[in-house]
Amino acid sequence: MNRLLFVFSSLIILSLLGGCEKKQASQPGESDPNSGFKAPAFTLTDQQGASFSSEQLHGKPWLVSFIFTTCPTICPEVTRNLVAIQDSLQDRMNPDHIAFVSVTVDPATDTASRLREYADQYGANHDAWKFLTGERASIWRLSKDGFRLPVAAGQEQGEGIISHSSKVMLFGDDSVLIGVYEGTSEEEMTALEGKLHELLEAATRGDPGPMARIDAPDEFEETARWMKTRQAGQLATRDQFDVAVDFKFTDRQPESGLDFRHHIVDCAGRDYKASHYDHGNGIAIADIDGDGLLDVYLVSQAGPCGLYRNLGKGKFSDVTDKAGVAAAESIGATASFADVDNDGDPDLYLTNVRSPNQLFLNKGDGTFDDVSGDSGIDYNEHSSAAIFFDYDNDGQVDLFLCVIGEYTGDERRKVDGTPSVHPIEGPSPEYYVAYEDAFAGHLKPERHRTSRLYRNVGNGKFKDVTESLGLVDKGWTGSAIPVDFNLDGYQDLYLLNMQGSDSYWENREGKGFVNRTQEVFPVTPWGAMSAKNFDYNNDGHLDLYMTDMHSDMSLYIEPELEKKKAVWVPEHWGEKYLGGGGPWVFGNAFFRNKGDGDFEEVSDELNMENYWPWGLSTGDLNADGWQDVFVASSMNYPFRYGINTLLINNAGGGFKDAEFILGIEPRREGRMATPWFQLDGSGAHRDHPMARGREGMLMVWGPVGSRSSAIFDVDNDGDLDIITNEFGDVSQVLISDLASATRELNYVKIKLRGTRSNRDALGARVTVKSGPLTQIQVHNGQSGYLSQSSMPLYFGLGENRKIDAIEVKWPSGAFTTHTDDLRTNDTLEVVEPGDPG
Repeated sequence: MNRLLFVFSSLIILSLLGGCEKKQASQPGESDPNSGFKAPAFTLTDQQGASFSSEQLHGKPWLVSFIFTTCPTICPEVTRNLVAIQDSLQDRMNPDHIAFVSVTVDPATDTASRLREYADQYGANHDAWKFLTGERASIWRLSKDGFRLPVAAGQEQGEGIISHSSKVMLFGDDSVLIGVYEGTSEEEMTALEGKLHELLEAATRGDPGPMARIDAPDEFEETARWMKTRQAGQLATRDQFDVAVDFKFTDRQPESGLDFRHHIVDCAGRDYKASHYDHGNGIAIADIDGDGLLDVYLVSQAGPCGLYRNLGKGKFSDVTDKAGVAAAESIGATASFADVDNDGDPDLYLTNVRSPNQLFLNKGDGTFDDVSGDSGIDYNEHSSAAIFFDYDNDGQVDLFLCVIGEYTGDERRKVDGTPSVHPIEGPSPEYYVAYEDAFAGHLKPERHRTSRLYRNVGNGKFKDVTESLGLVDKGWTGSAIPVDFNLDGYQDLYLLNMQGSDSYWENREGKGFVNRTQEVFPVTPWGAMSAKNFDYNNDGHLDLYMTDMHSDMSLYIEPELEKKKAVWVPEHWGEKYLGGGGPWVFGNAFFRNKGDGDFEEVSDELNMENYWPWGLSTGDLNADGWQDVFVASSMNYPFRYGINTLLINNAGGGFKDAEFILGIEPRREGRMATPWFQLDGSGAHRDHPMARGREGMLMVWGPVGSRSSAIFDVDNDGDLDIITNEFGDVSQVLISDLASATRELNYVKIKLRGTRSNRDALGARVTVKSGPLTQIQVHNGQSGYLSQSSMPLYFGLGENRKIDAIEVKWPSGAFTTHTDDLRTNDTLEVVEPGDPG
């Protein structure tokens, strides 16, 4: 981007002409042709009061200017010149061919209705020329950080006009900058007019027609209506909370530097078929370079994954290539951080679909060596989640690899259905095409596979001990969670079956595993996705919450049924498809730990149901001492938009929906859809379901949707934030403003370091006592869907300013109590006593 700065060097901040600055460029349309500067993403409000996204500009040339309606001289001149160009384009001045955009720099004055009057005053074409307004801070950031235009410091807040330039920026149909033109110069406006005619002529010669937008499904307006109704209803419940909800989240992705975009294979997009490809991918968190800030790794299904170094204050830098962990040629599934060699830094393990899984050892500086070939864990089939835990308490983390059954055949294709506006960086990878009956695989024994258990034998090497330890599971296991419900100090495993009953395997002192599902969990969900064990009511017993996605896929229901169990599953699918077994919970399940070895399913009592749930993460979002829940929930093309779910713990008395109250929904500037794939309706794709009855080039838009999430303190200000991995889209960086609220914030972060135990202390149980509040958490690294992270435990302390004691039950069996120098609002490192042996 810096190579483009000279283009804007003449755009000095204020002039005497009401915030505008007029200056001639040496050459009309002067720009750096090698810069590759791409227009920023934005969503604002147009002159009709409708939401307008930059994604609506893809596939056609467009230009942008900055104006304000009370400008006495420069803005009217720029607008008149653009109207003259508009008139010269005649019938081509329509939204299928071209777009003009004018953004106000005085949003307080320039409402949608005022901009509409301004457009009418000058004779602007309302269909093809959008006059946009929005929040002042958003426009300031769009000018400064998005279009890289200089603005005066301190103008993000306050009142008055944001200083701006009289330049007009022209972008191509790929939203890459073509040129910058002086809007008051007759010579430069003539050059701009000529360039537009040239672009439109070229498009006519080389294109079968304008790019038409198709919404799939065609119900975004209906979705907006029911969301508005749900939002109003939820906001009306604010006074029913017994805990604080006086804060909110804001999606800061555009300015964060975390610009990762997830890409999909065509079986999940243009050539959609119901298969396990639509399950999405993980997000893993760790401090890769030891600077005290938590970094982010995001898995892409197709194309390169992304590693983003945390720079502090909510900013990130892409260090993927430098770190050597792009894994661009694989079809990715999941990511896990764990210190597999006990050297004090997090290593990275990636699982893939039908290419070898990859182990990267951290060299201590945030760069990695690929040691997959010698690791013993380069499994090469339909891998899913990777769970690191120390099953034999020997001080080294072992690995349980979840393996889904076979859902792809032998045909291979290159990914080519990604929209041209969001191309994969580098060569498109090849993928195996999914079976047409992929979701009937659990009924076909020949497609079953066995998940694998690997013992860590040191030096980054592992040995397969699956059969020798008796942990032979042939369910369609997408994920698992280590637990110790019998409190014997050995980690057991709860396995989540995507298509059938879950299973619970009890660890017999590291010497083997026994299936005790019927004794402990005789009823499980059918189609579970993710799980988390946490103490929701602070009674000292760890409970178990899990999401069930596949029961919800049995029927396409209306929004008013989203909080109900899918009781229609047996009748709709039939016993044959369910595969025998049961009984089941057809929806999310919450097993409350009664403390005597028994559990009771209380999901409806606690309000834990939602629709299309994938990964769940827990964290004390309001720092009151009670664990809250975020559930990434969605489907994408060809389904409707689904909201994410935020459940605030109402002081142990259940959970209350708060995604609208706390700013999670609606999404940033109303985003619900994104370009999903491109079709040639007159050529290669004329038989595609979305092209039937249509001709020319078509852009199919589908809903955005989250798959996985991580809850941690992104900006290190003391409160918890949320980052998501989206499906086929950019992430959300949801920053909490709790720390800046007026009320007092009390918390402690605890970082564990094992000596006799594994270095990460995975499996440790931590108790924090602070006044009347006693909390317990288990350190297992589980967060979100298909993810394992390495980060401190976070304990909100409510109104308590003092910590009385911290107790740790270490995996080695040691028990320690700490009462000295227990600082609040800080990160405390607790080290296990003794030598590693």
